[in-house]
Parts: sequence; structure tokens; C-alpha cells
Amino acid sequence: MLSLFYNFVLTPVIAWFLVQGMAGSPELALGFYLVMLIPGSSMAIAYTGMAGGSLELATVAQAAGFLVAPLMLPLFILKTSVTRSHLHDQAASGVSEAARWPRGCV
Repeated sequence: MLSLFYNFVLTPVIAWFLVQGMAGSPELALGFYLVMLIPGSSMAIAYTGMAGGSLELATVAQAAGFLVAPLMLPLFILKTSVTRSHLHDQAASGVSEAARWPRGCV
């Protein structure tokens, strides 16, 4: 299905390139990956209906995305270098990113 290709091949590649261009922390990159990679809009079914498309196919594609996401998301995040070294070093030091911010900013 084209929607699974888009959600779990094309979107992760786009997200990876966008993260490479970010000048943020690894935590921000991880949050961006989660937002980009977790299918969360059932409005796609409604938009399909408004456009005169097949509601049955849209529902099956949405359900397939929800079933595949818990398997693919951890694999994708483990394959990226976002979390491993920085978060491990940070946990070992016992200092969180929020603890480094001035009081009242968190």
C-alpha cells in the first residue's frame, strides 16, 4: 500500500534529513521523530470521504498504519544516532537538560 510506504519509508527519510539540519538537542530531535513518525490523524478518513475516495480503503490503510507503527518506530529510532550516546552520557552524569535551564524556564 502506498500509504504504508509513505508513512514508514518516505516520512522517516524526510524526518532524518530535517533533523540533520536542526541545531537542537538530541531530545528535540527525538521529539521531532515521534511527531513525524507516529500516525495520529484519523481525519485522513474524513478527508478521503470529502474527496469522494474509498472510505473502506482509507480505513484499512489507517488501521494498518496503527498496527505497523509500534514495530517500526522503535526500529527507526534505534537505527538513528539521536538517542544513544547523548542520552546515555546525560543519564550517567545525572544532569537532565531541564536542570541546566534557568529557573522558571521549564
